[in-house]
This record gives sequence, structure tokens and C-alpha cells, in this order.
Amino acid sequence: MENINTQRQLAALRLVAKIARLNPSLGLGLLSDNILLLQKLAKSLRNRYEAECNHAWASGEKWDKATRKKEDKAIELAKTLGITLEIQSDPRGWPFIFSCDGGKEIGRLG
Repeated sequence: MENINTQRQLAALRLVAKIARLNPSLGLGLLSDNILLLQKLAKSLRNRYEAECNHAWASGEKWDKATRKKEDKAIELAKTLGITLEIQSDPRGWPFIFSCDGGKEIGRLG
């Protein structure tokens, strides 16, 4: 069985390949850089969602504002790649679910 980091790396690589096929006009450098940024945001948000479920200190206006800022940044990055991002705040799953125009899921990051 693969460890979670290997699973995350493979998910990111698969997502790059799918987006490259959907949007061939995107440069591979821009595409891979944005997927890496999305991967970091997904991991950071997953940690924040876990903290919100398990710790009282992970709440409040300042915490929520920082979380929303990360979520908004991820949504904007996905738009630049021509895909839609659905954010799952349940810490038991992968926080980012990506889909293309038809609504078909093309990948997840966490």
C-alpha cells in the first residue's frame, strides 16, 4: 500500500495530465506550478479543518478569515486552469475536488 504522500503526489500528477488534455493551450510550467500551489493549499486547509474539529483554539473571526482567504486563493487558481473547484471541509476526505465544464470529476487533492 502506498503512503499518503505518495498518493498525494500521484493525484497531483494525474491532475496535471488531465488538465493538459482538457486545456492544451496552457503551458506545462504554469500548469504544474499552479497544481503545486493547489497541493500546498489543500494540505494546509486539510490541517485547518482537522484543527477546527478537534481544538477549541481553532475558531474565531481571525481563524475563519485566514481559512476563507486560502479557500478563495485556491478557487482563483483553479479558474486560471479552466476547471471548477469544490471545497470539502470534512477533514476525513480530500479537501479539493476538481471538475471540468460538464461537471465530471477529474481529480482530487489533499
